Amino acid sequence: MGGFTYLWIIRCGGSERLNRNVEYKLIREAPNDIIIPLVEVINENNFGNFHYILKGKYGEVWVDLPYYLAEHSNSFESDVIKLKSRYISPRDFFLTHKNYVDVPVISAPFSHSFDQEKKFYESIKEEFDKIAVRIRVPTYDISNILDSFNKLIKAMRPEDVLLLDVFRFSRVESQIVSNIRKIIRIARQKNIDLFILNAFDTKQENCHNYGPLLTAYFSLNGFGDFATDERYRSKGGSGASTKIIRYYDPSSFTLRFFTEKTTRYEGAKEKLISSGYWATISDSQHQKRCRVCREVANNLNRNDPSYWRRFRILHYLNCLVHETVSQYYSANTPEDLDPDGYNVIVNLQGEEIPWQ
Repeated sequence: MGGFTYLWIIRCGGSERLNRNVEYKLIREAPNDIIIPLVEVINENNFGNFHYILKGKYGEVWVDLPYYLAEHSNSFESDVIKLKSRYISPRDFFLTHKNYVDVPVISAPFSHSFDQEKKFYESIKEEFDKIAVRIRVPTYDISNILDSFNKLIKAMRPEDVLLLDVFRFSRVESQIVSNIRKIIRIARQKNIDLFILNAFDTKQENCHNYGPLLTAYFSLNGFGDFATDERYRSKGGSGASTKIIRYYDPSSFTLRFFTEKTTRYEGAKEKLISSGYWATISDSQHQKRCRVCREVANNLNRNDPSYWRRFRILHYLNCLVHETVSQYYSANTPEDLDPDGYNVIVNLQGEEIPWQ
């Protein structure tokens, strides 16, 4: 197995007051290695500031206009609808912001073909030397729409990138893996870079991160996700009476939930630090690399949702850059890397997955 690159999907949204924007503030604290930022532009006014800090840290910024956020109720829905109405096509958006777009990411509204992705791609093909096309991996058999996918791949160049975005994985693992295999076989005709996105249902308690396993199994260039954030962030309300601390366990590729029915986080924190997971993962070596785990261990944490969101994102990124990289390079096979994830997929398919 080779190495991998991690695509950090980061939302450029929220308040225009950047000192209140959690994602923006934690960029400087995030690790450098193996990460490429993929910015979903939601607040256009903040975009230049996000690009400046990400470009300085990572050297290259990928940029997407996230159509899917206009399709379901979520905290960003109205902003994305307004942004889409301002630009007649993705071409208008990318050319308006060309100085802030190192690699445009083409995505499209939901449909049962890849015709829109091809149309949007061809509209900017002559304007950018490298383009990433972000397609949705269907939860149904992809065979009937492979013709439109073939046409998309034929239009792409070897220097372009294909991103396979998984909108749902739990309970449809077998179909998703089957579709990914078919997509990869066709895409490799162009020898383009391939990434898997969001094979990680972070809304579910104790969800498994299949990104590293699928990257290893299909020999992809890497994987990406929202760094423990949810695809569809709720619009919010009067405040939850139950507090949840989400904590990533890299040894089992699992996002653990520590919950307490209260208006404050002390109880959830106590459950976290008294757990065997904390003792095993956030040891002294990890704390040297992970500032937020060090803060929690020394009671320097704050008692608000923004802090614990920063905590879970930075802890997750540090786990990937250190623990997951070490696991990935030391594993001889994908099964060695993630036995539990491998067994789930194999058992659901009823037979061992044929390599490649």
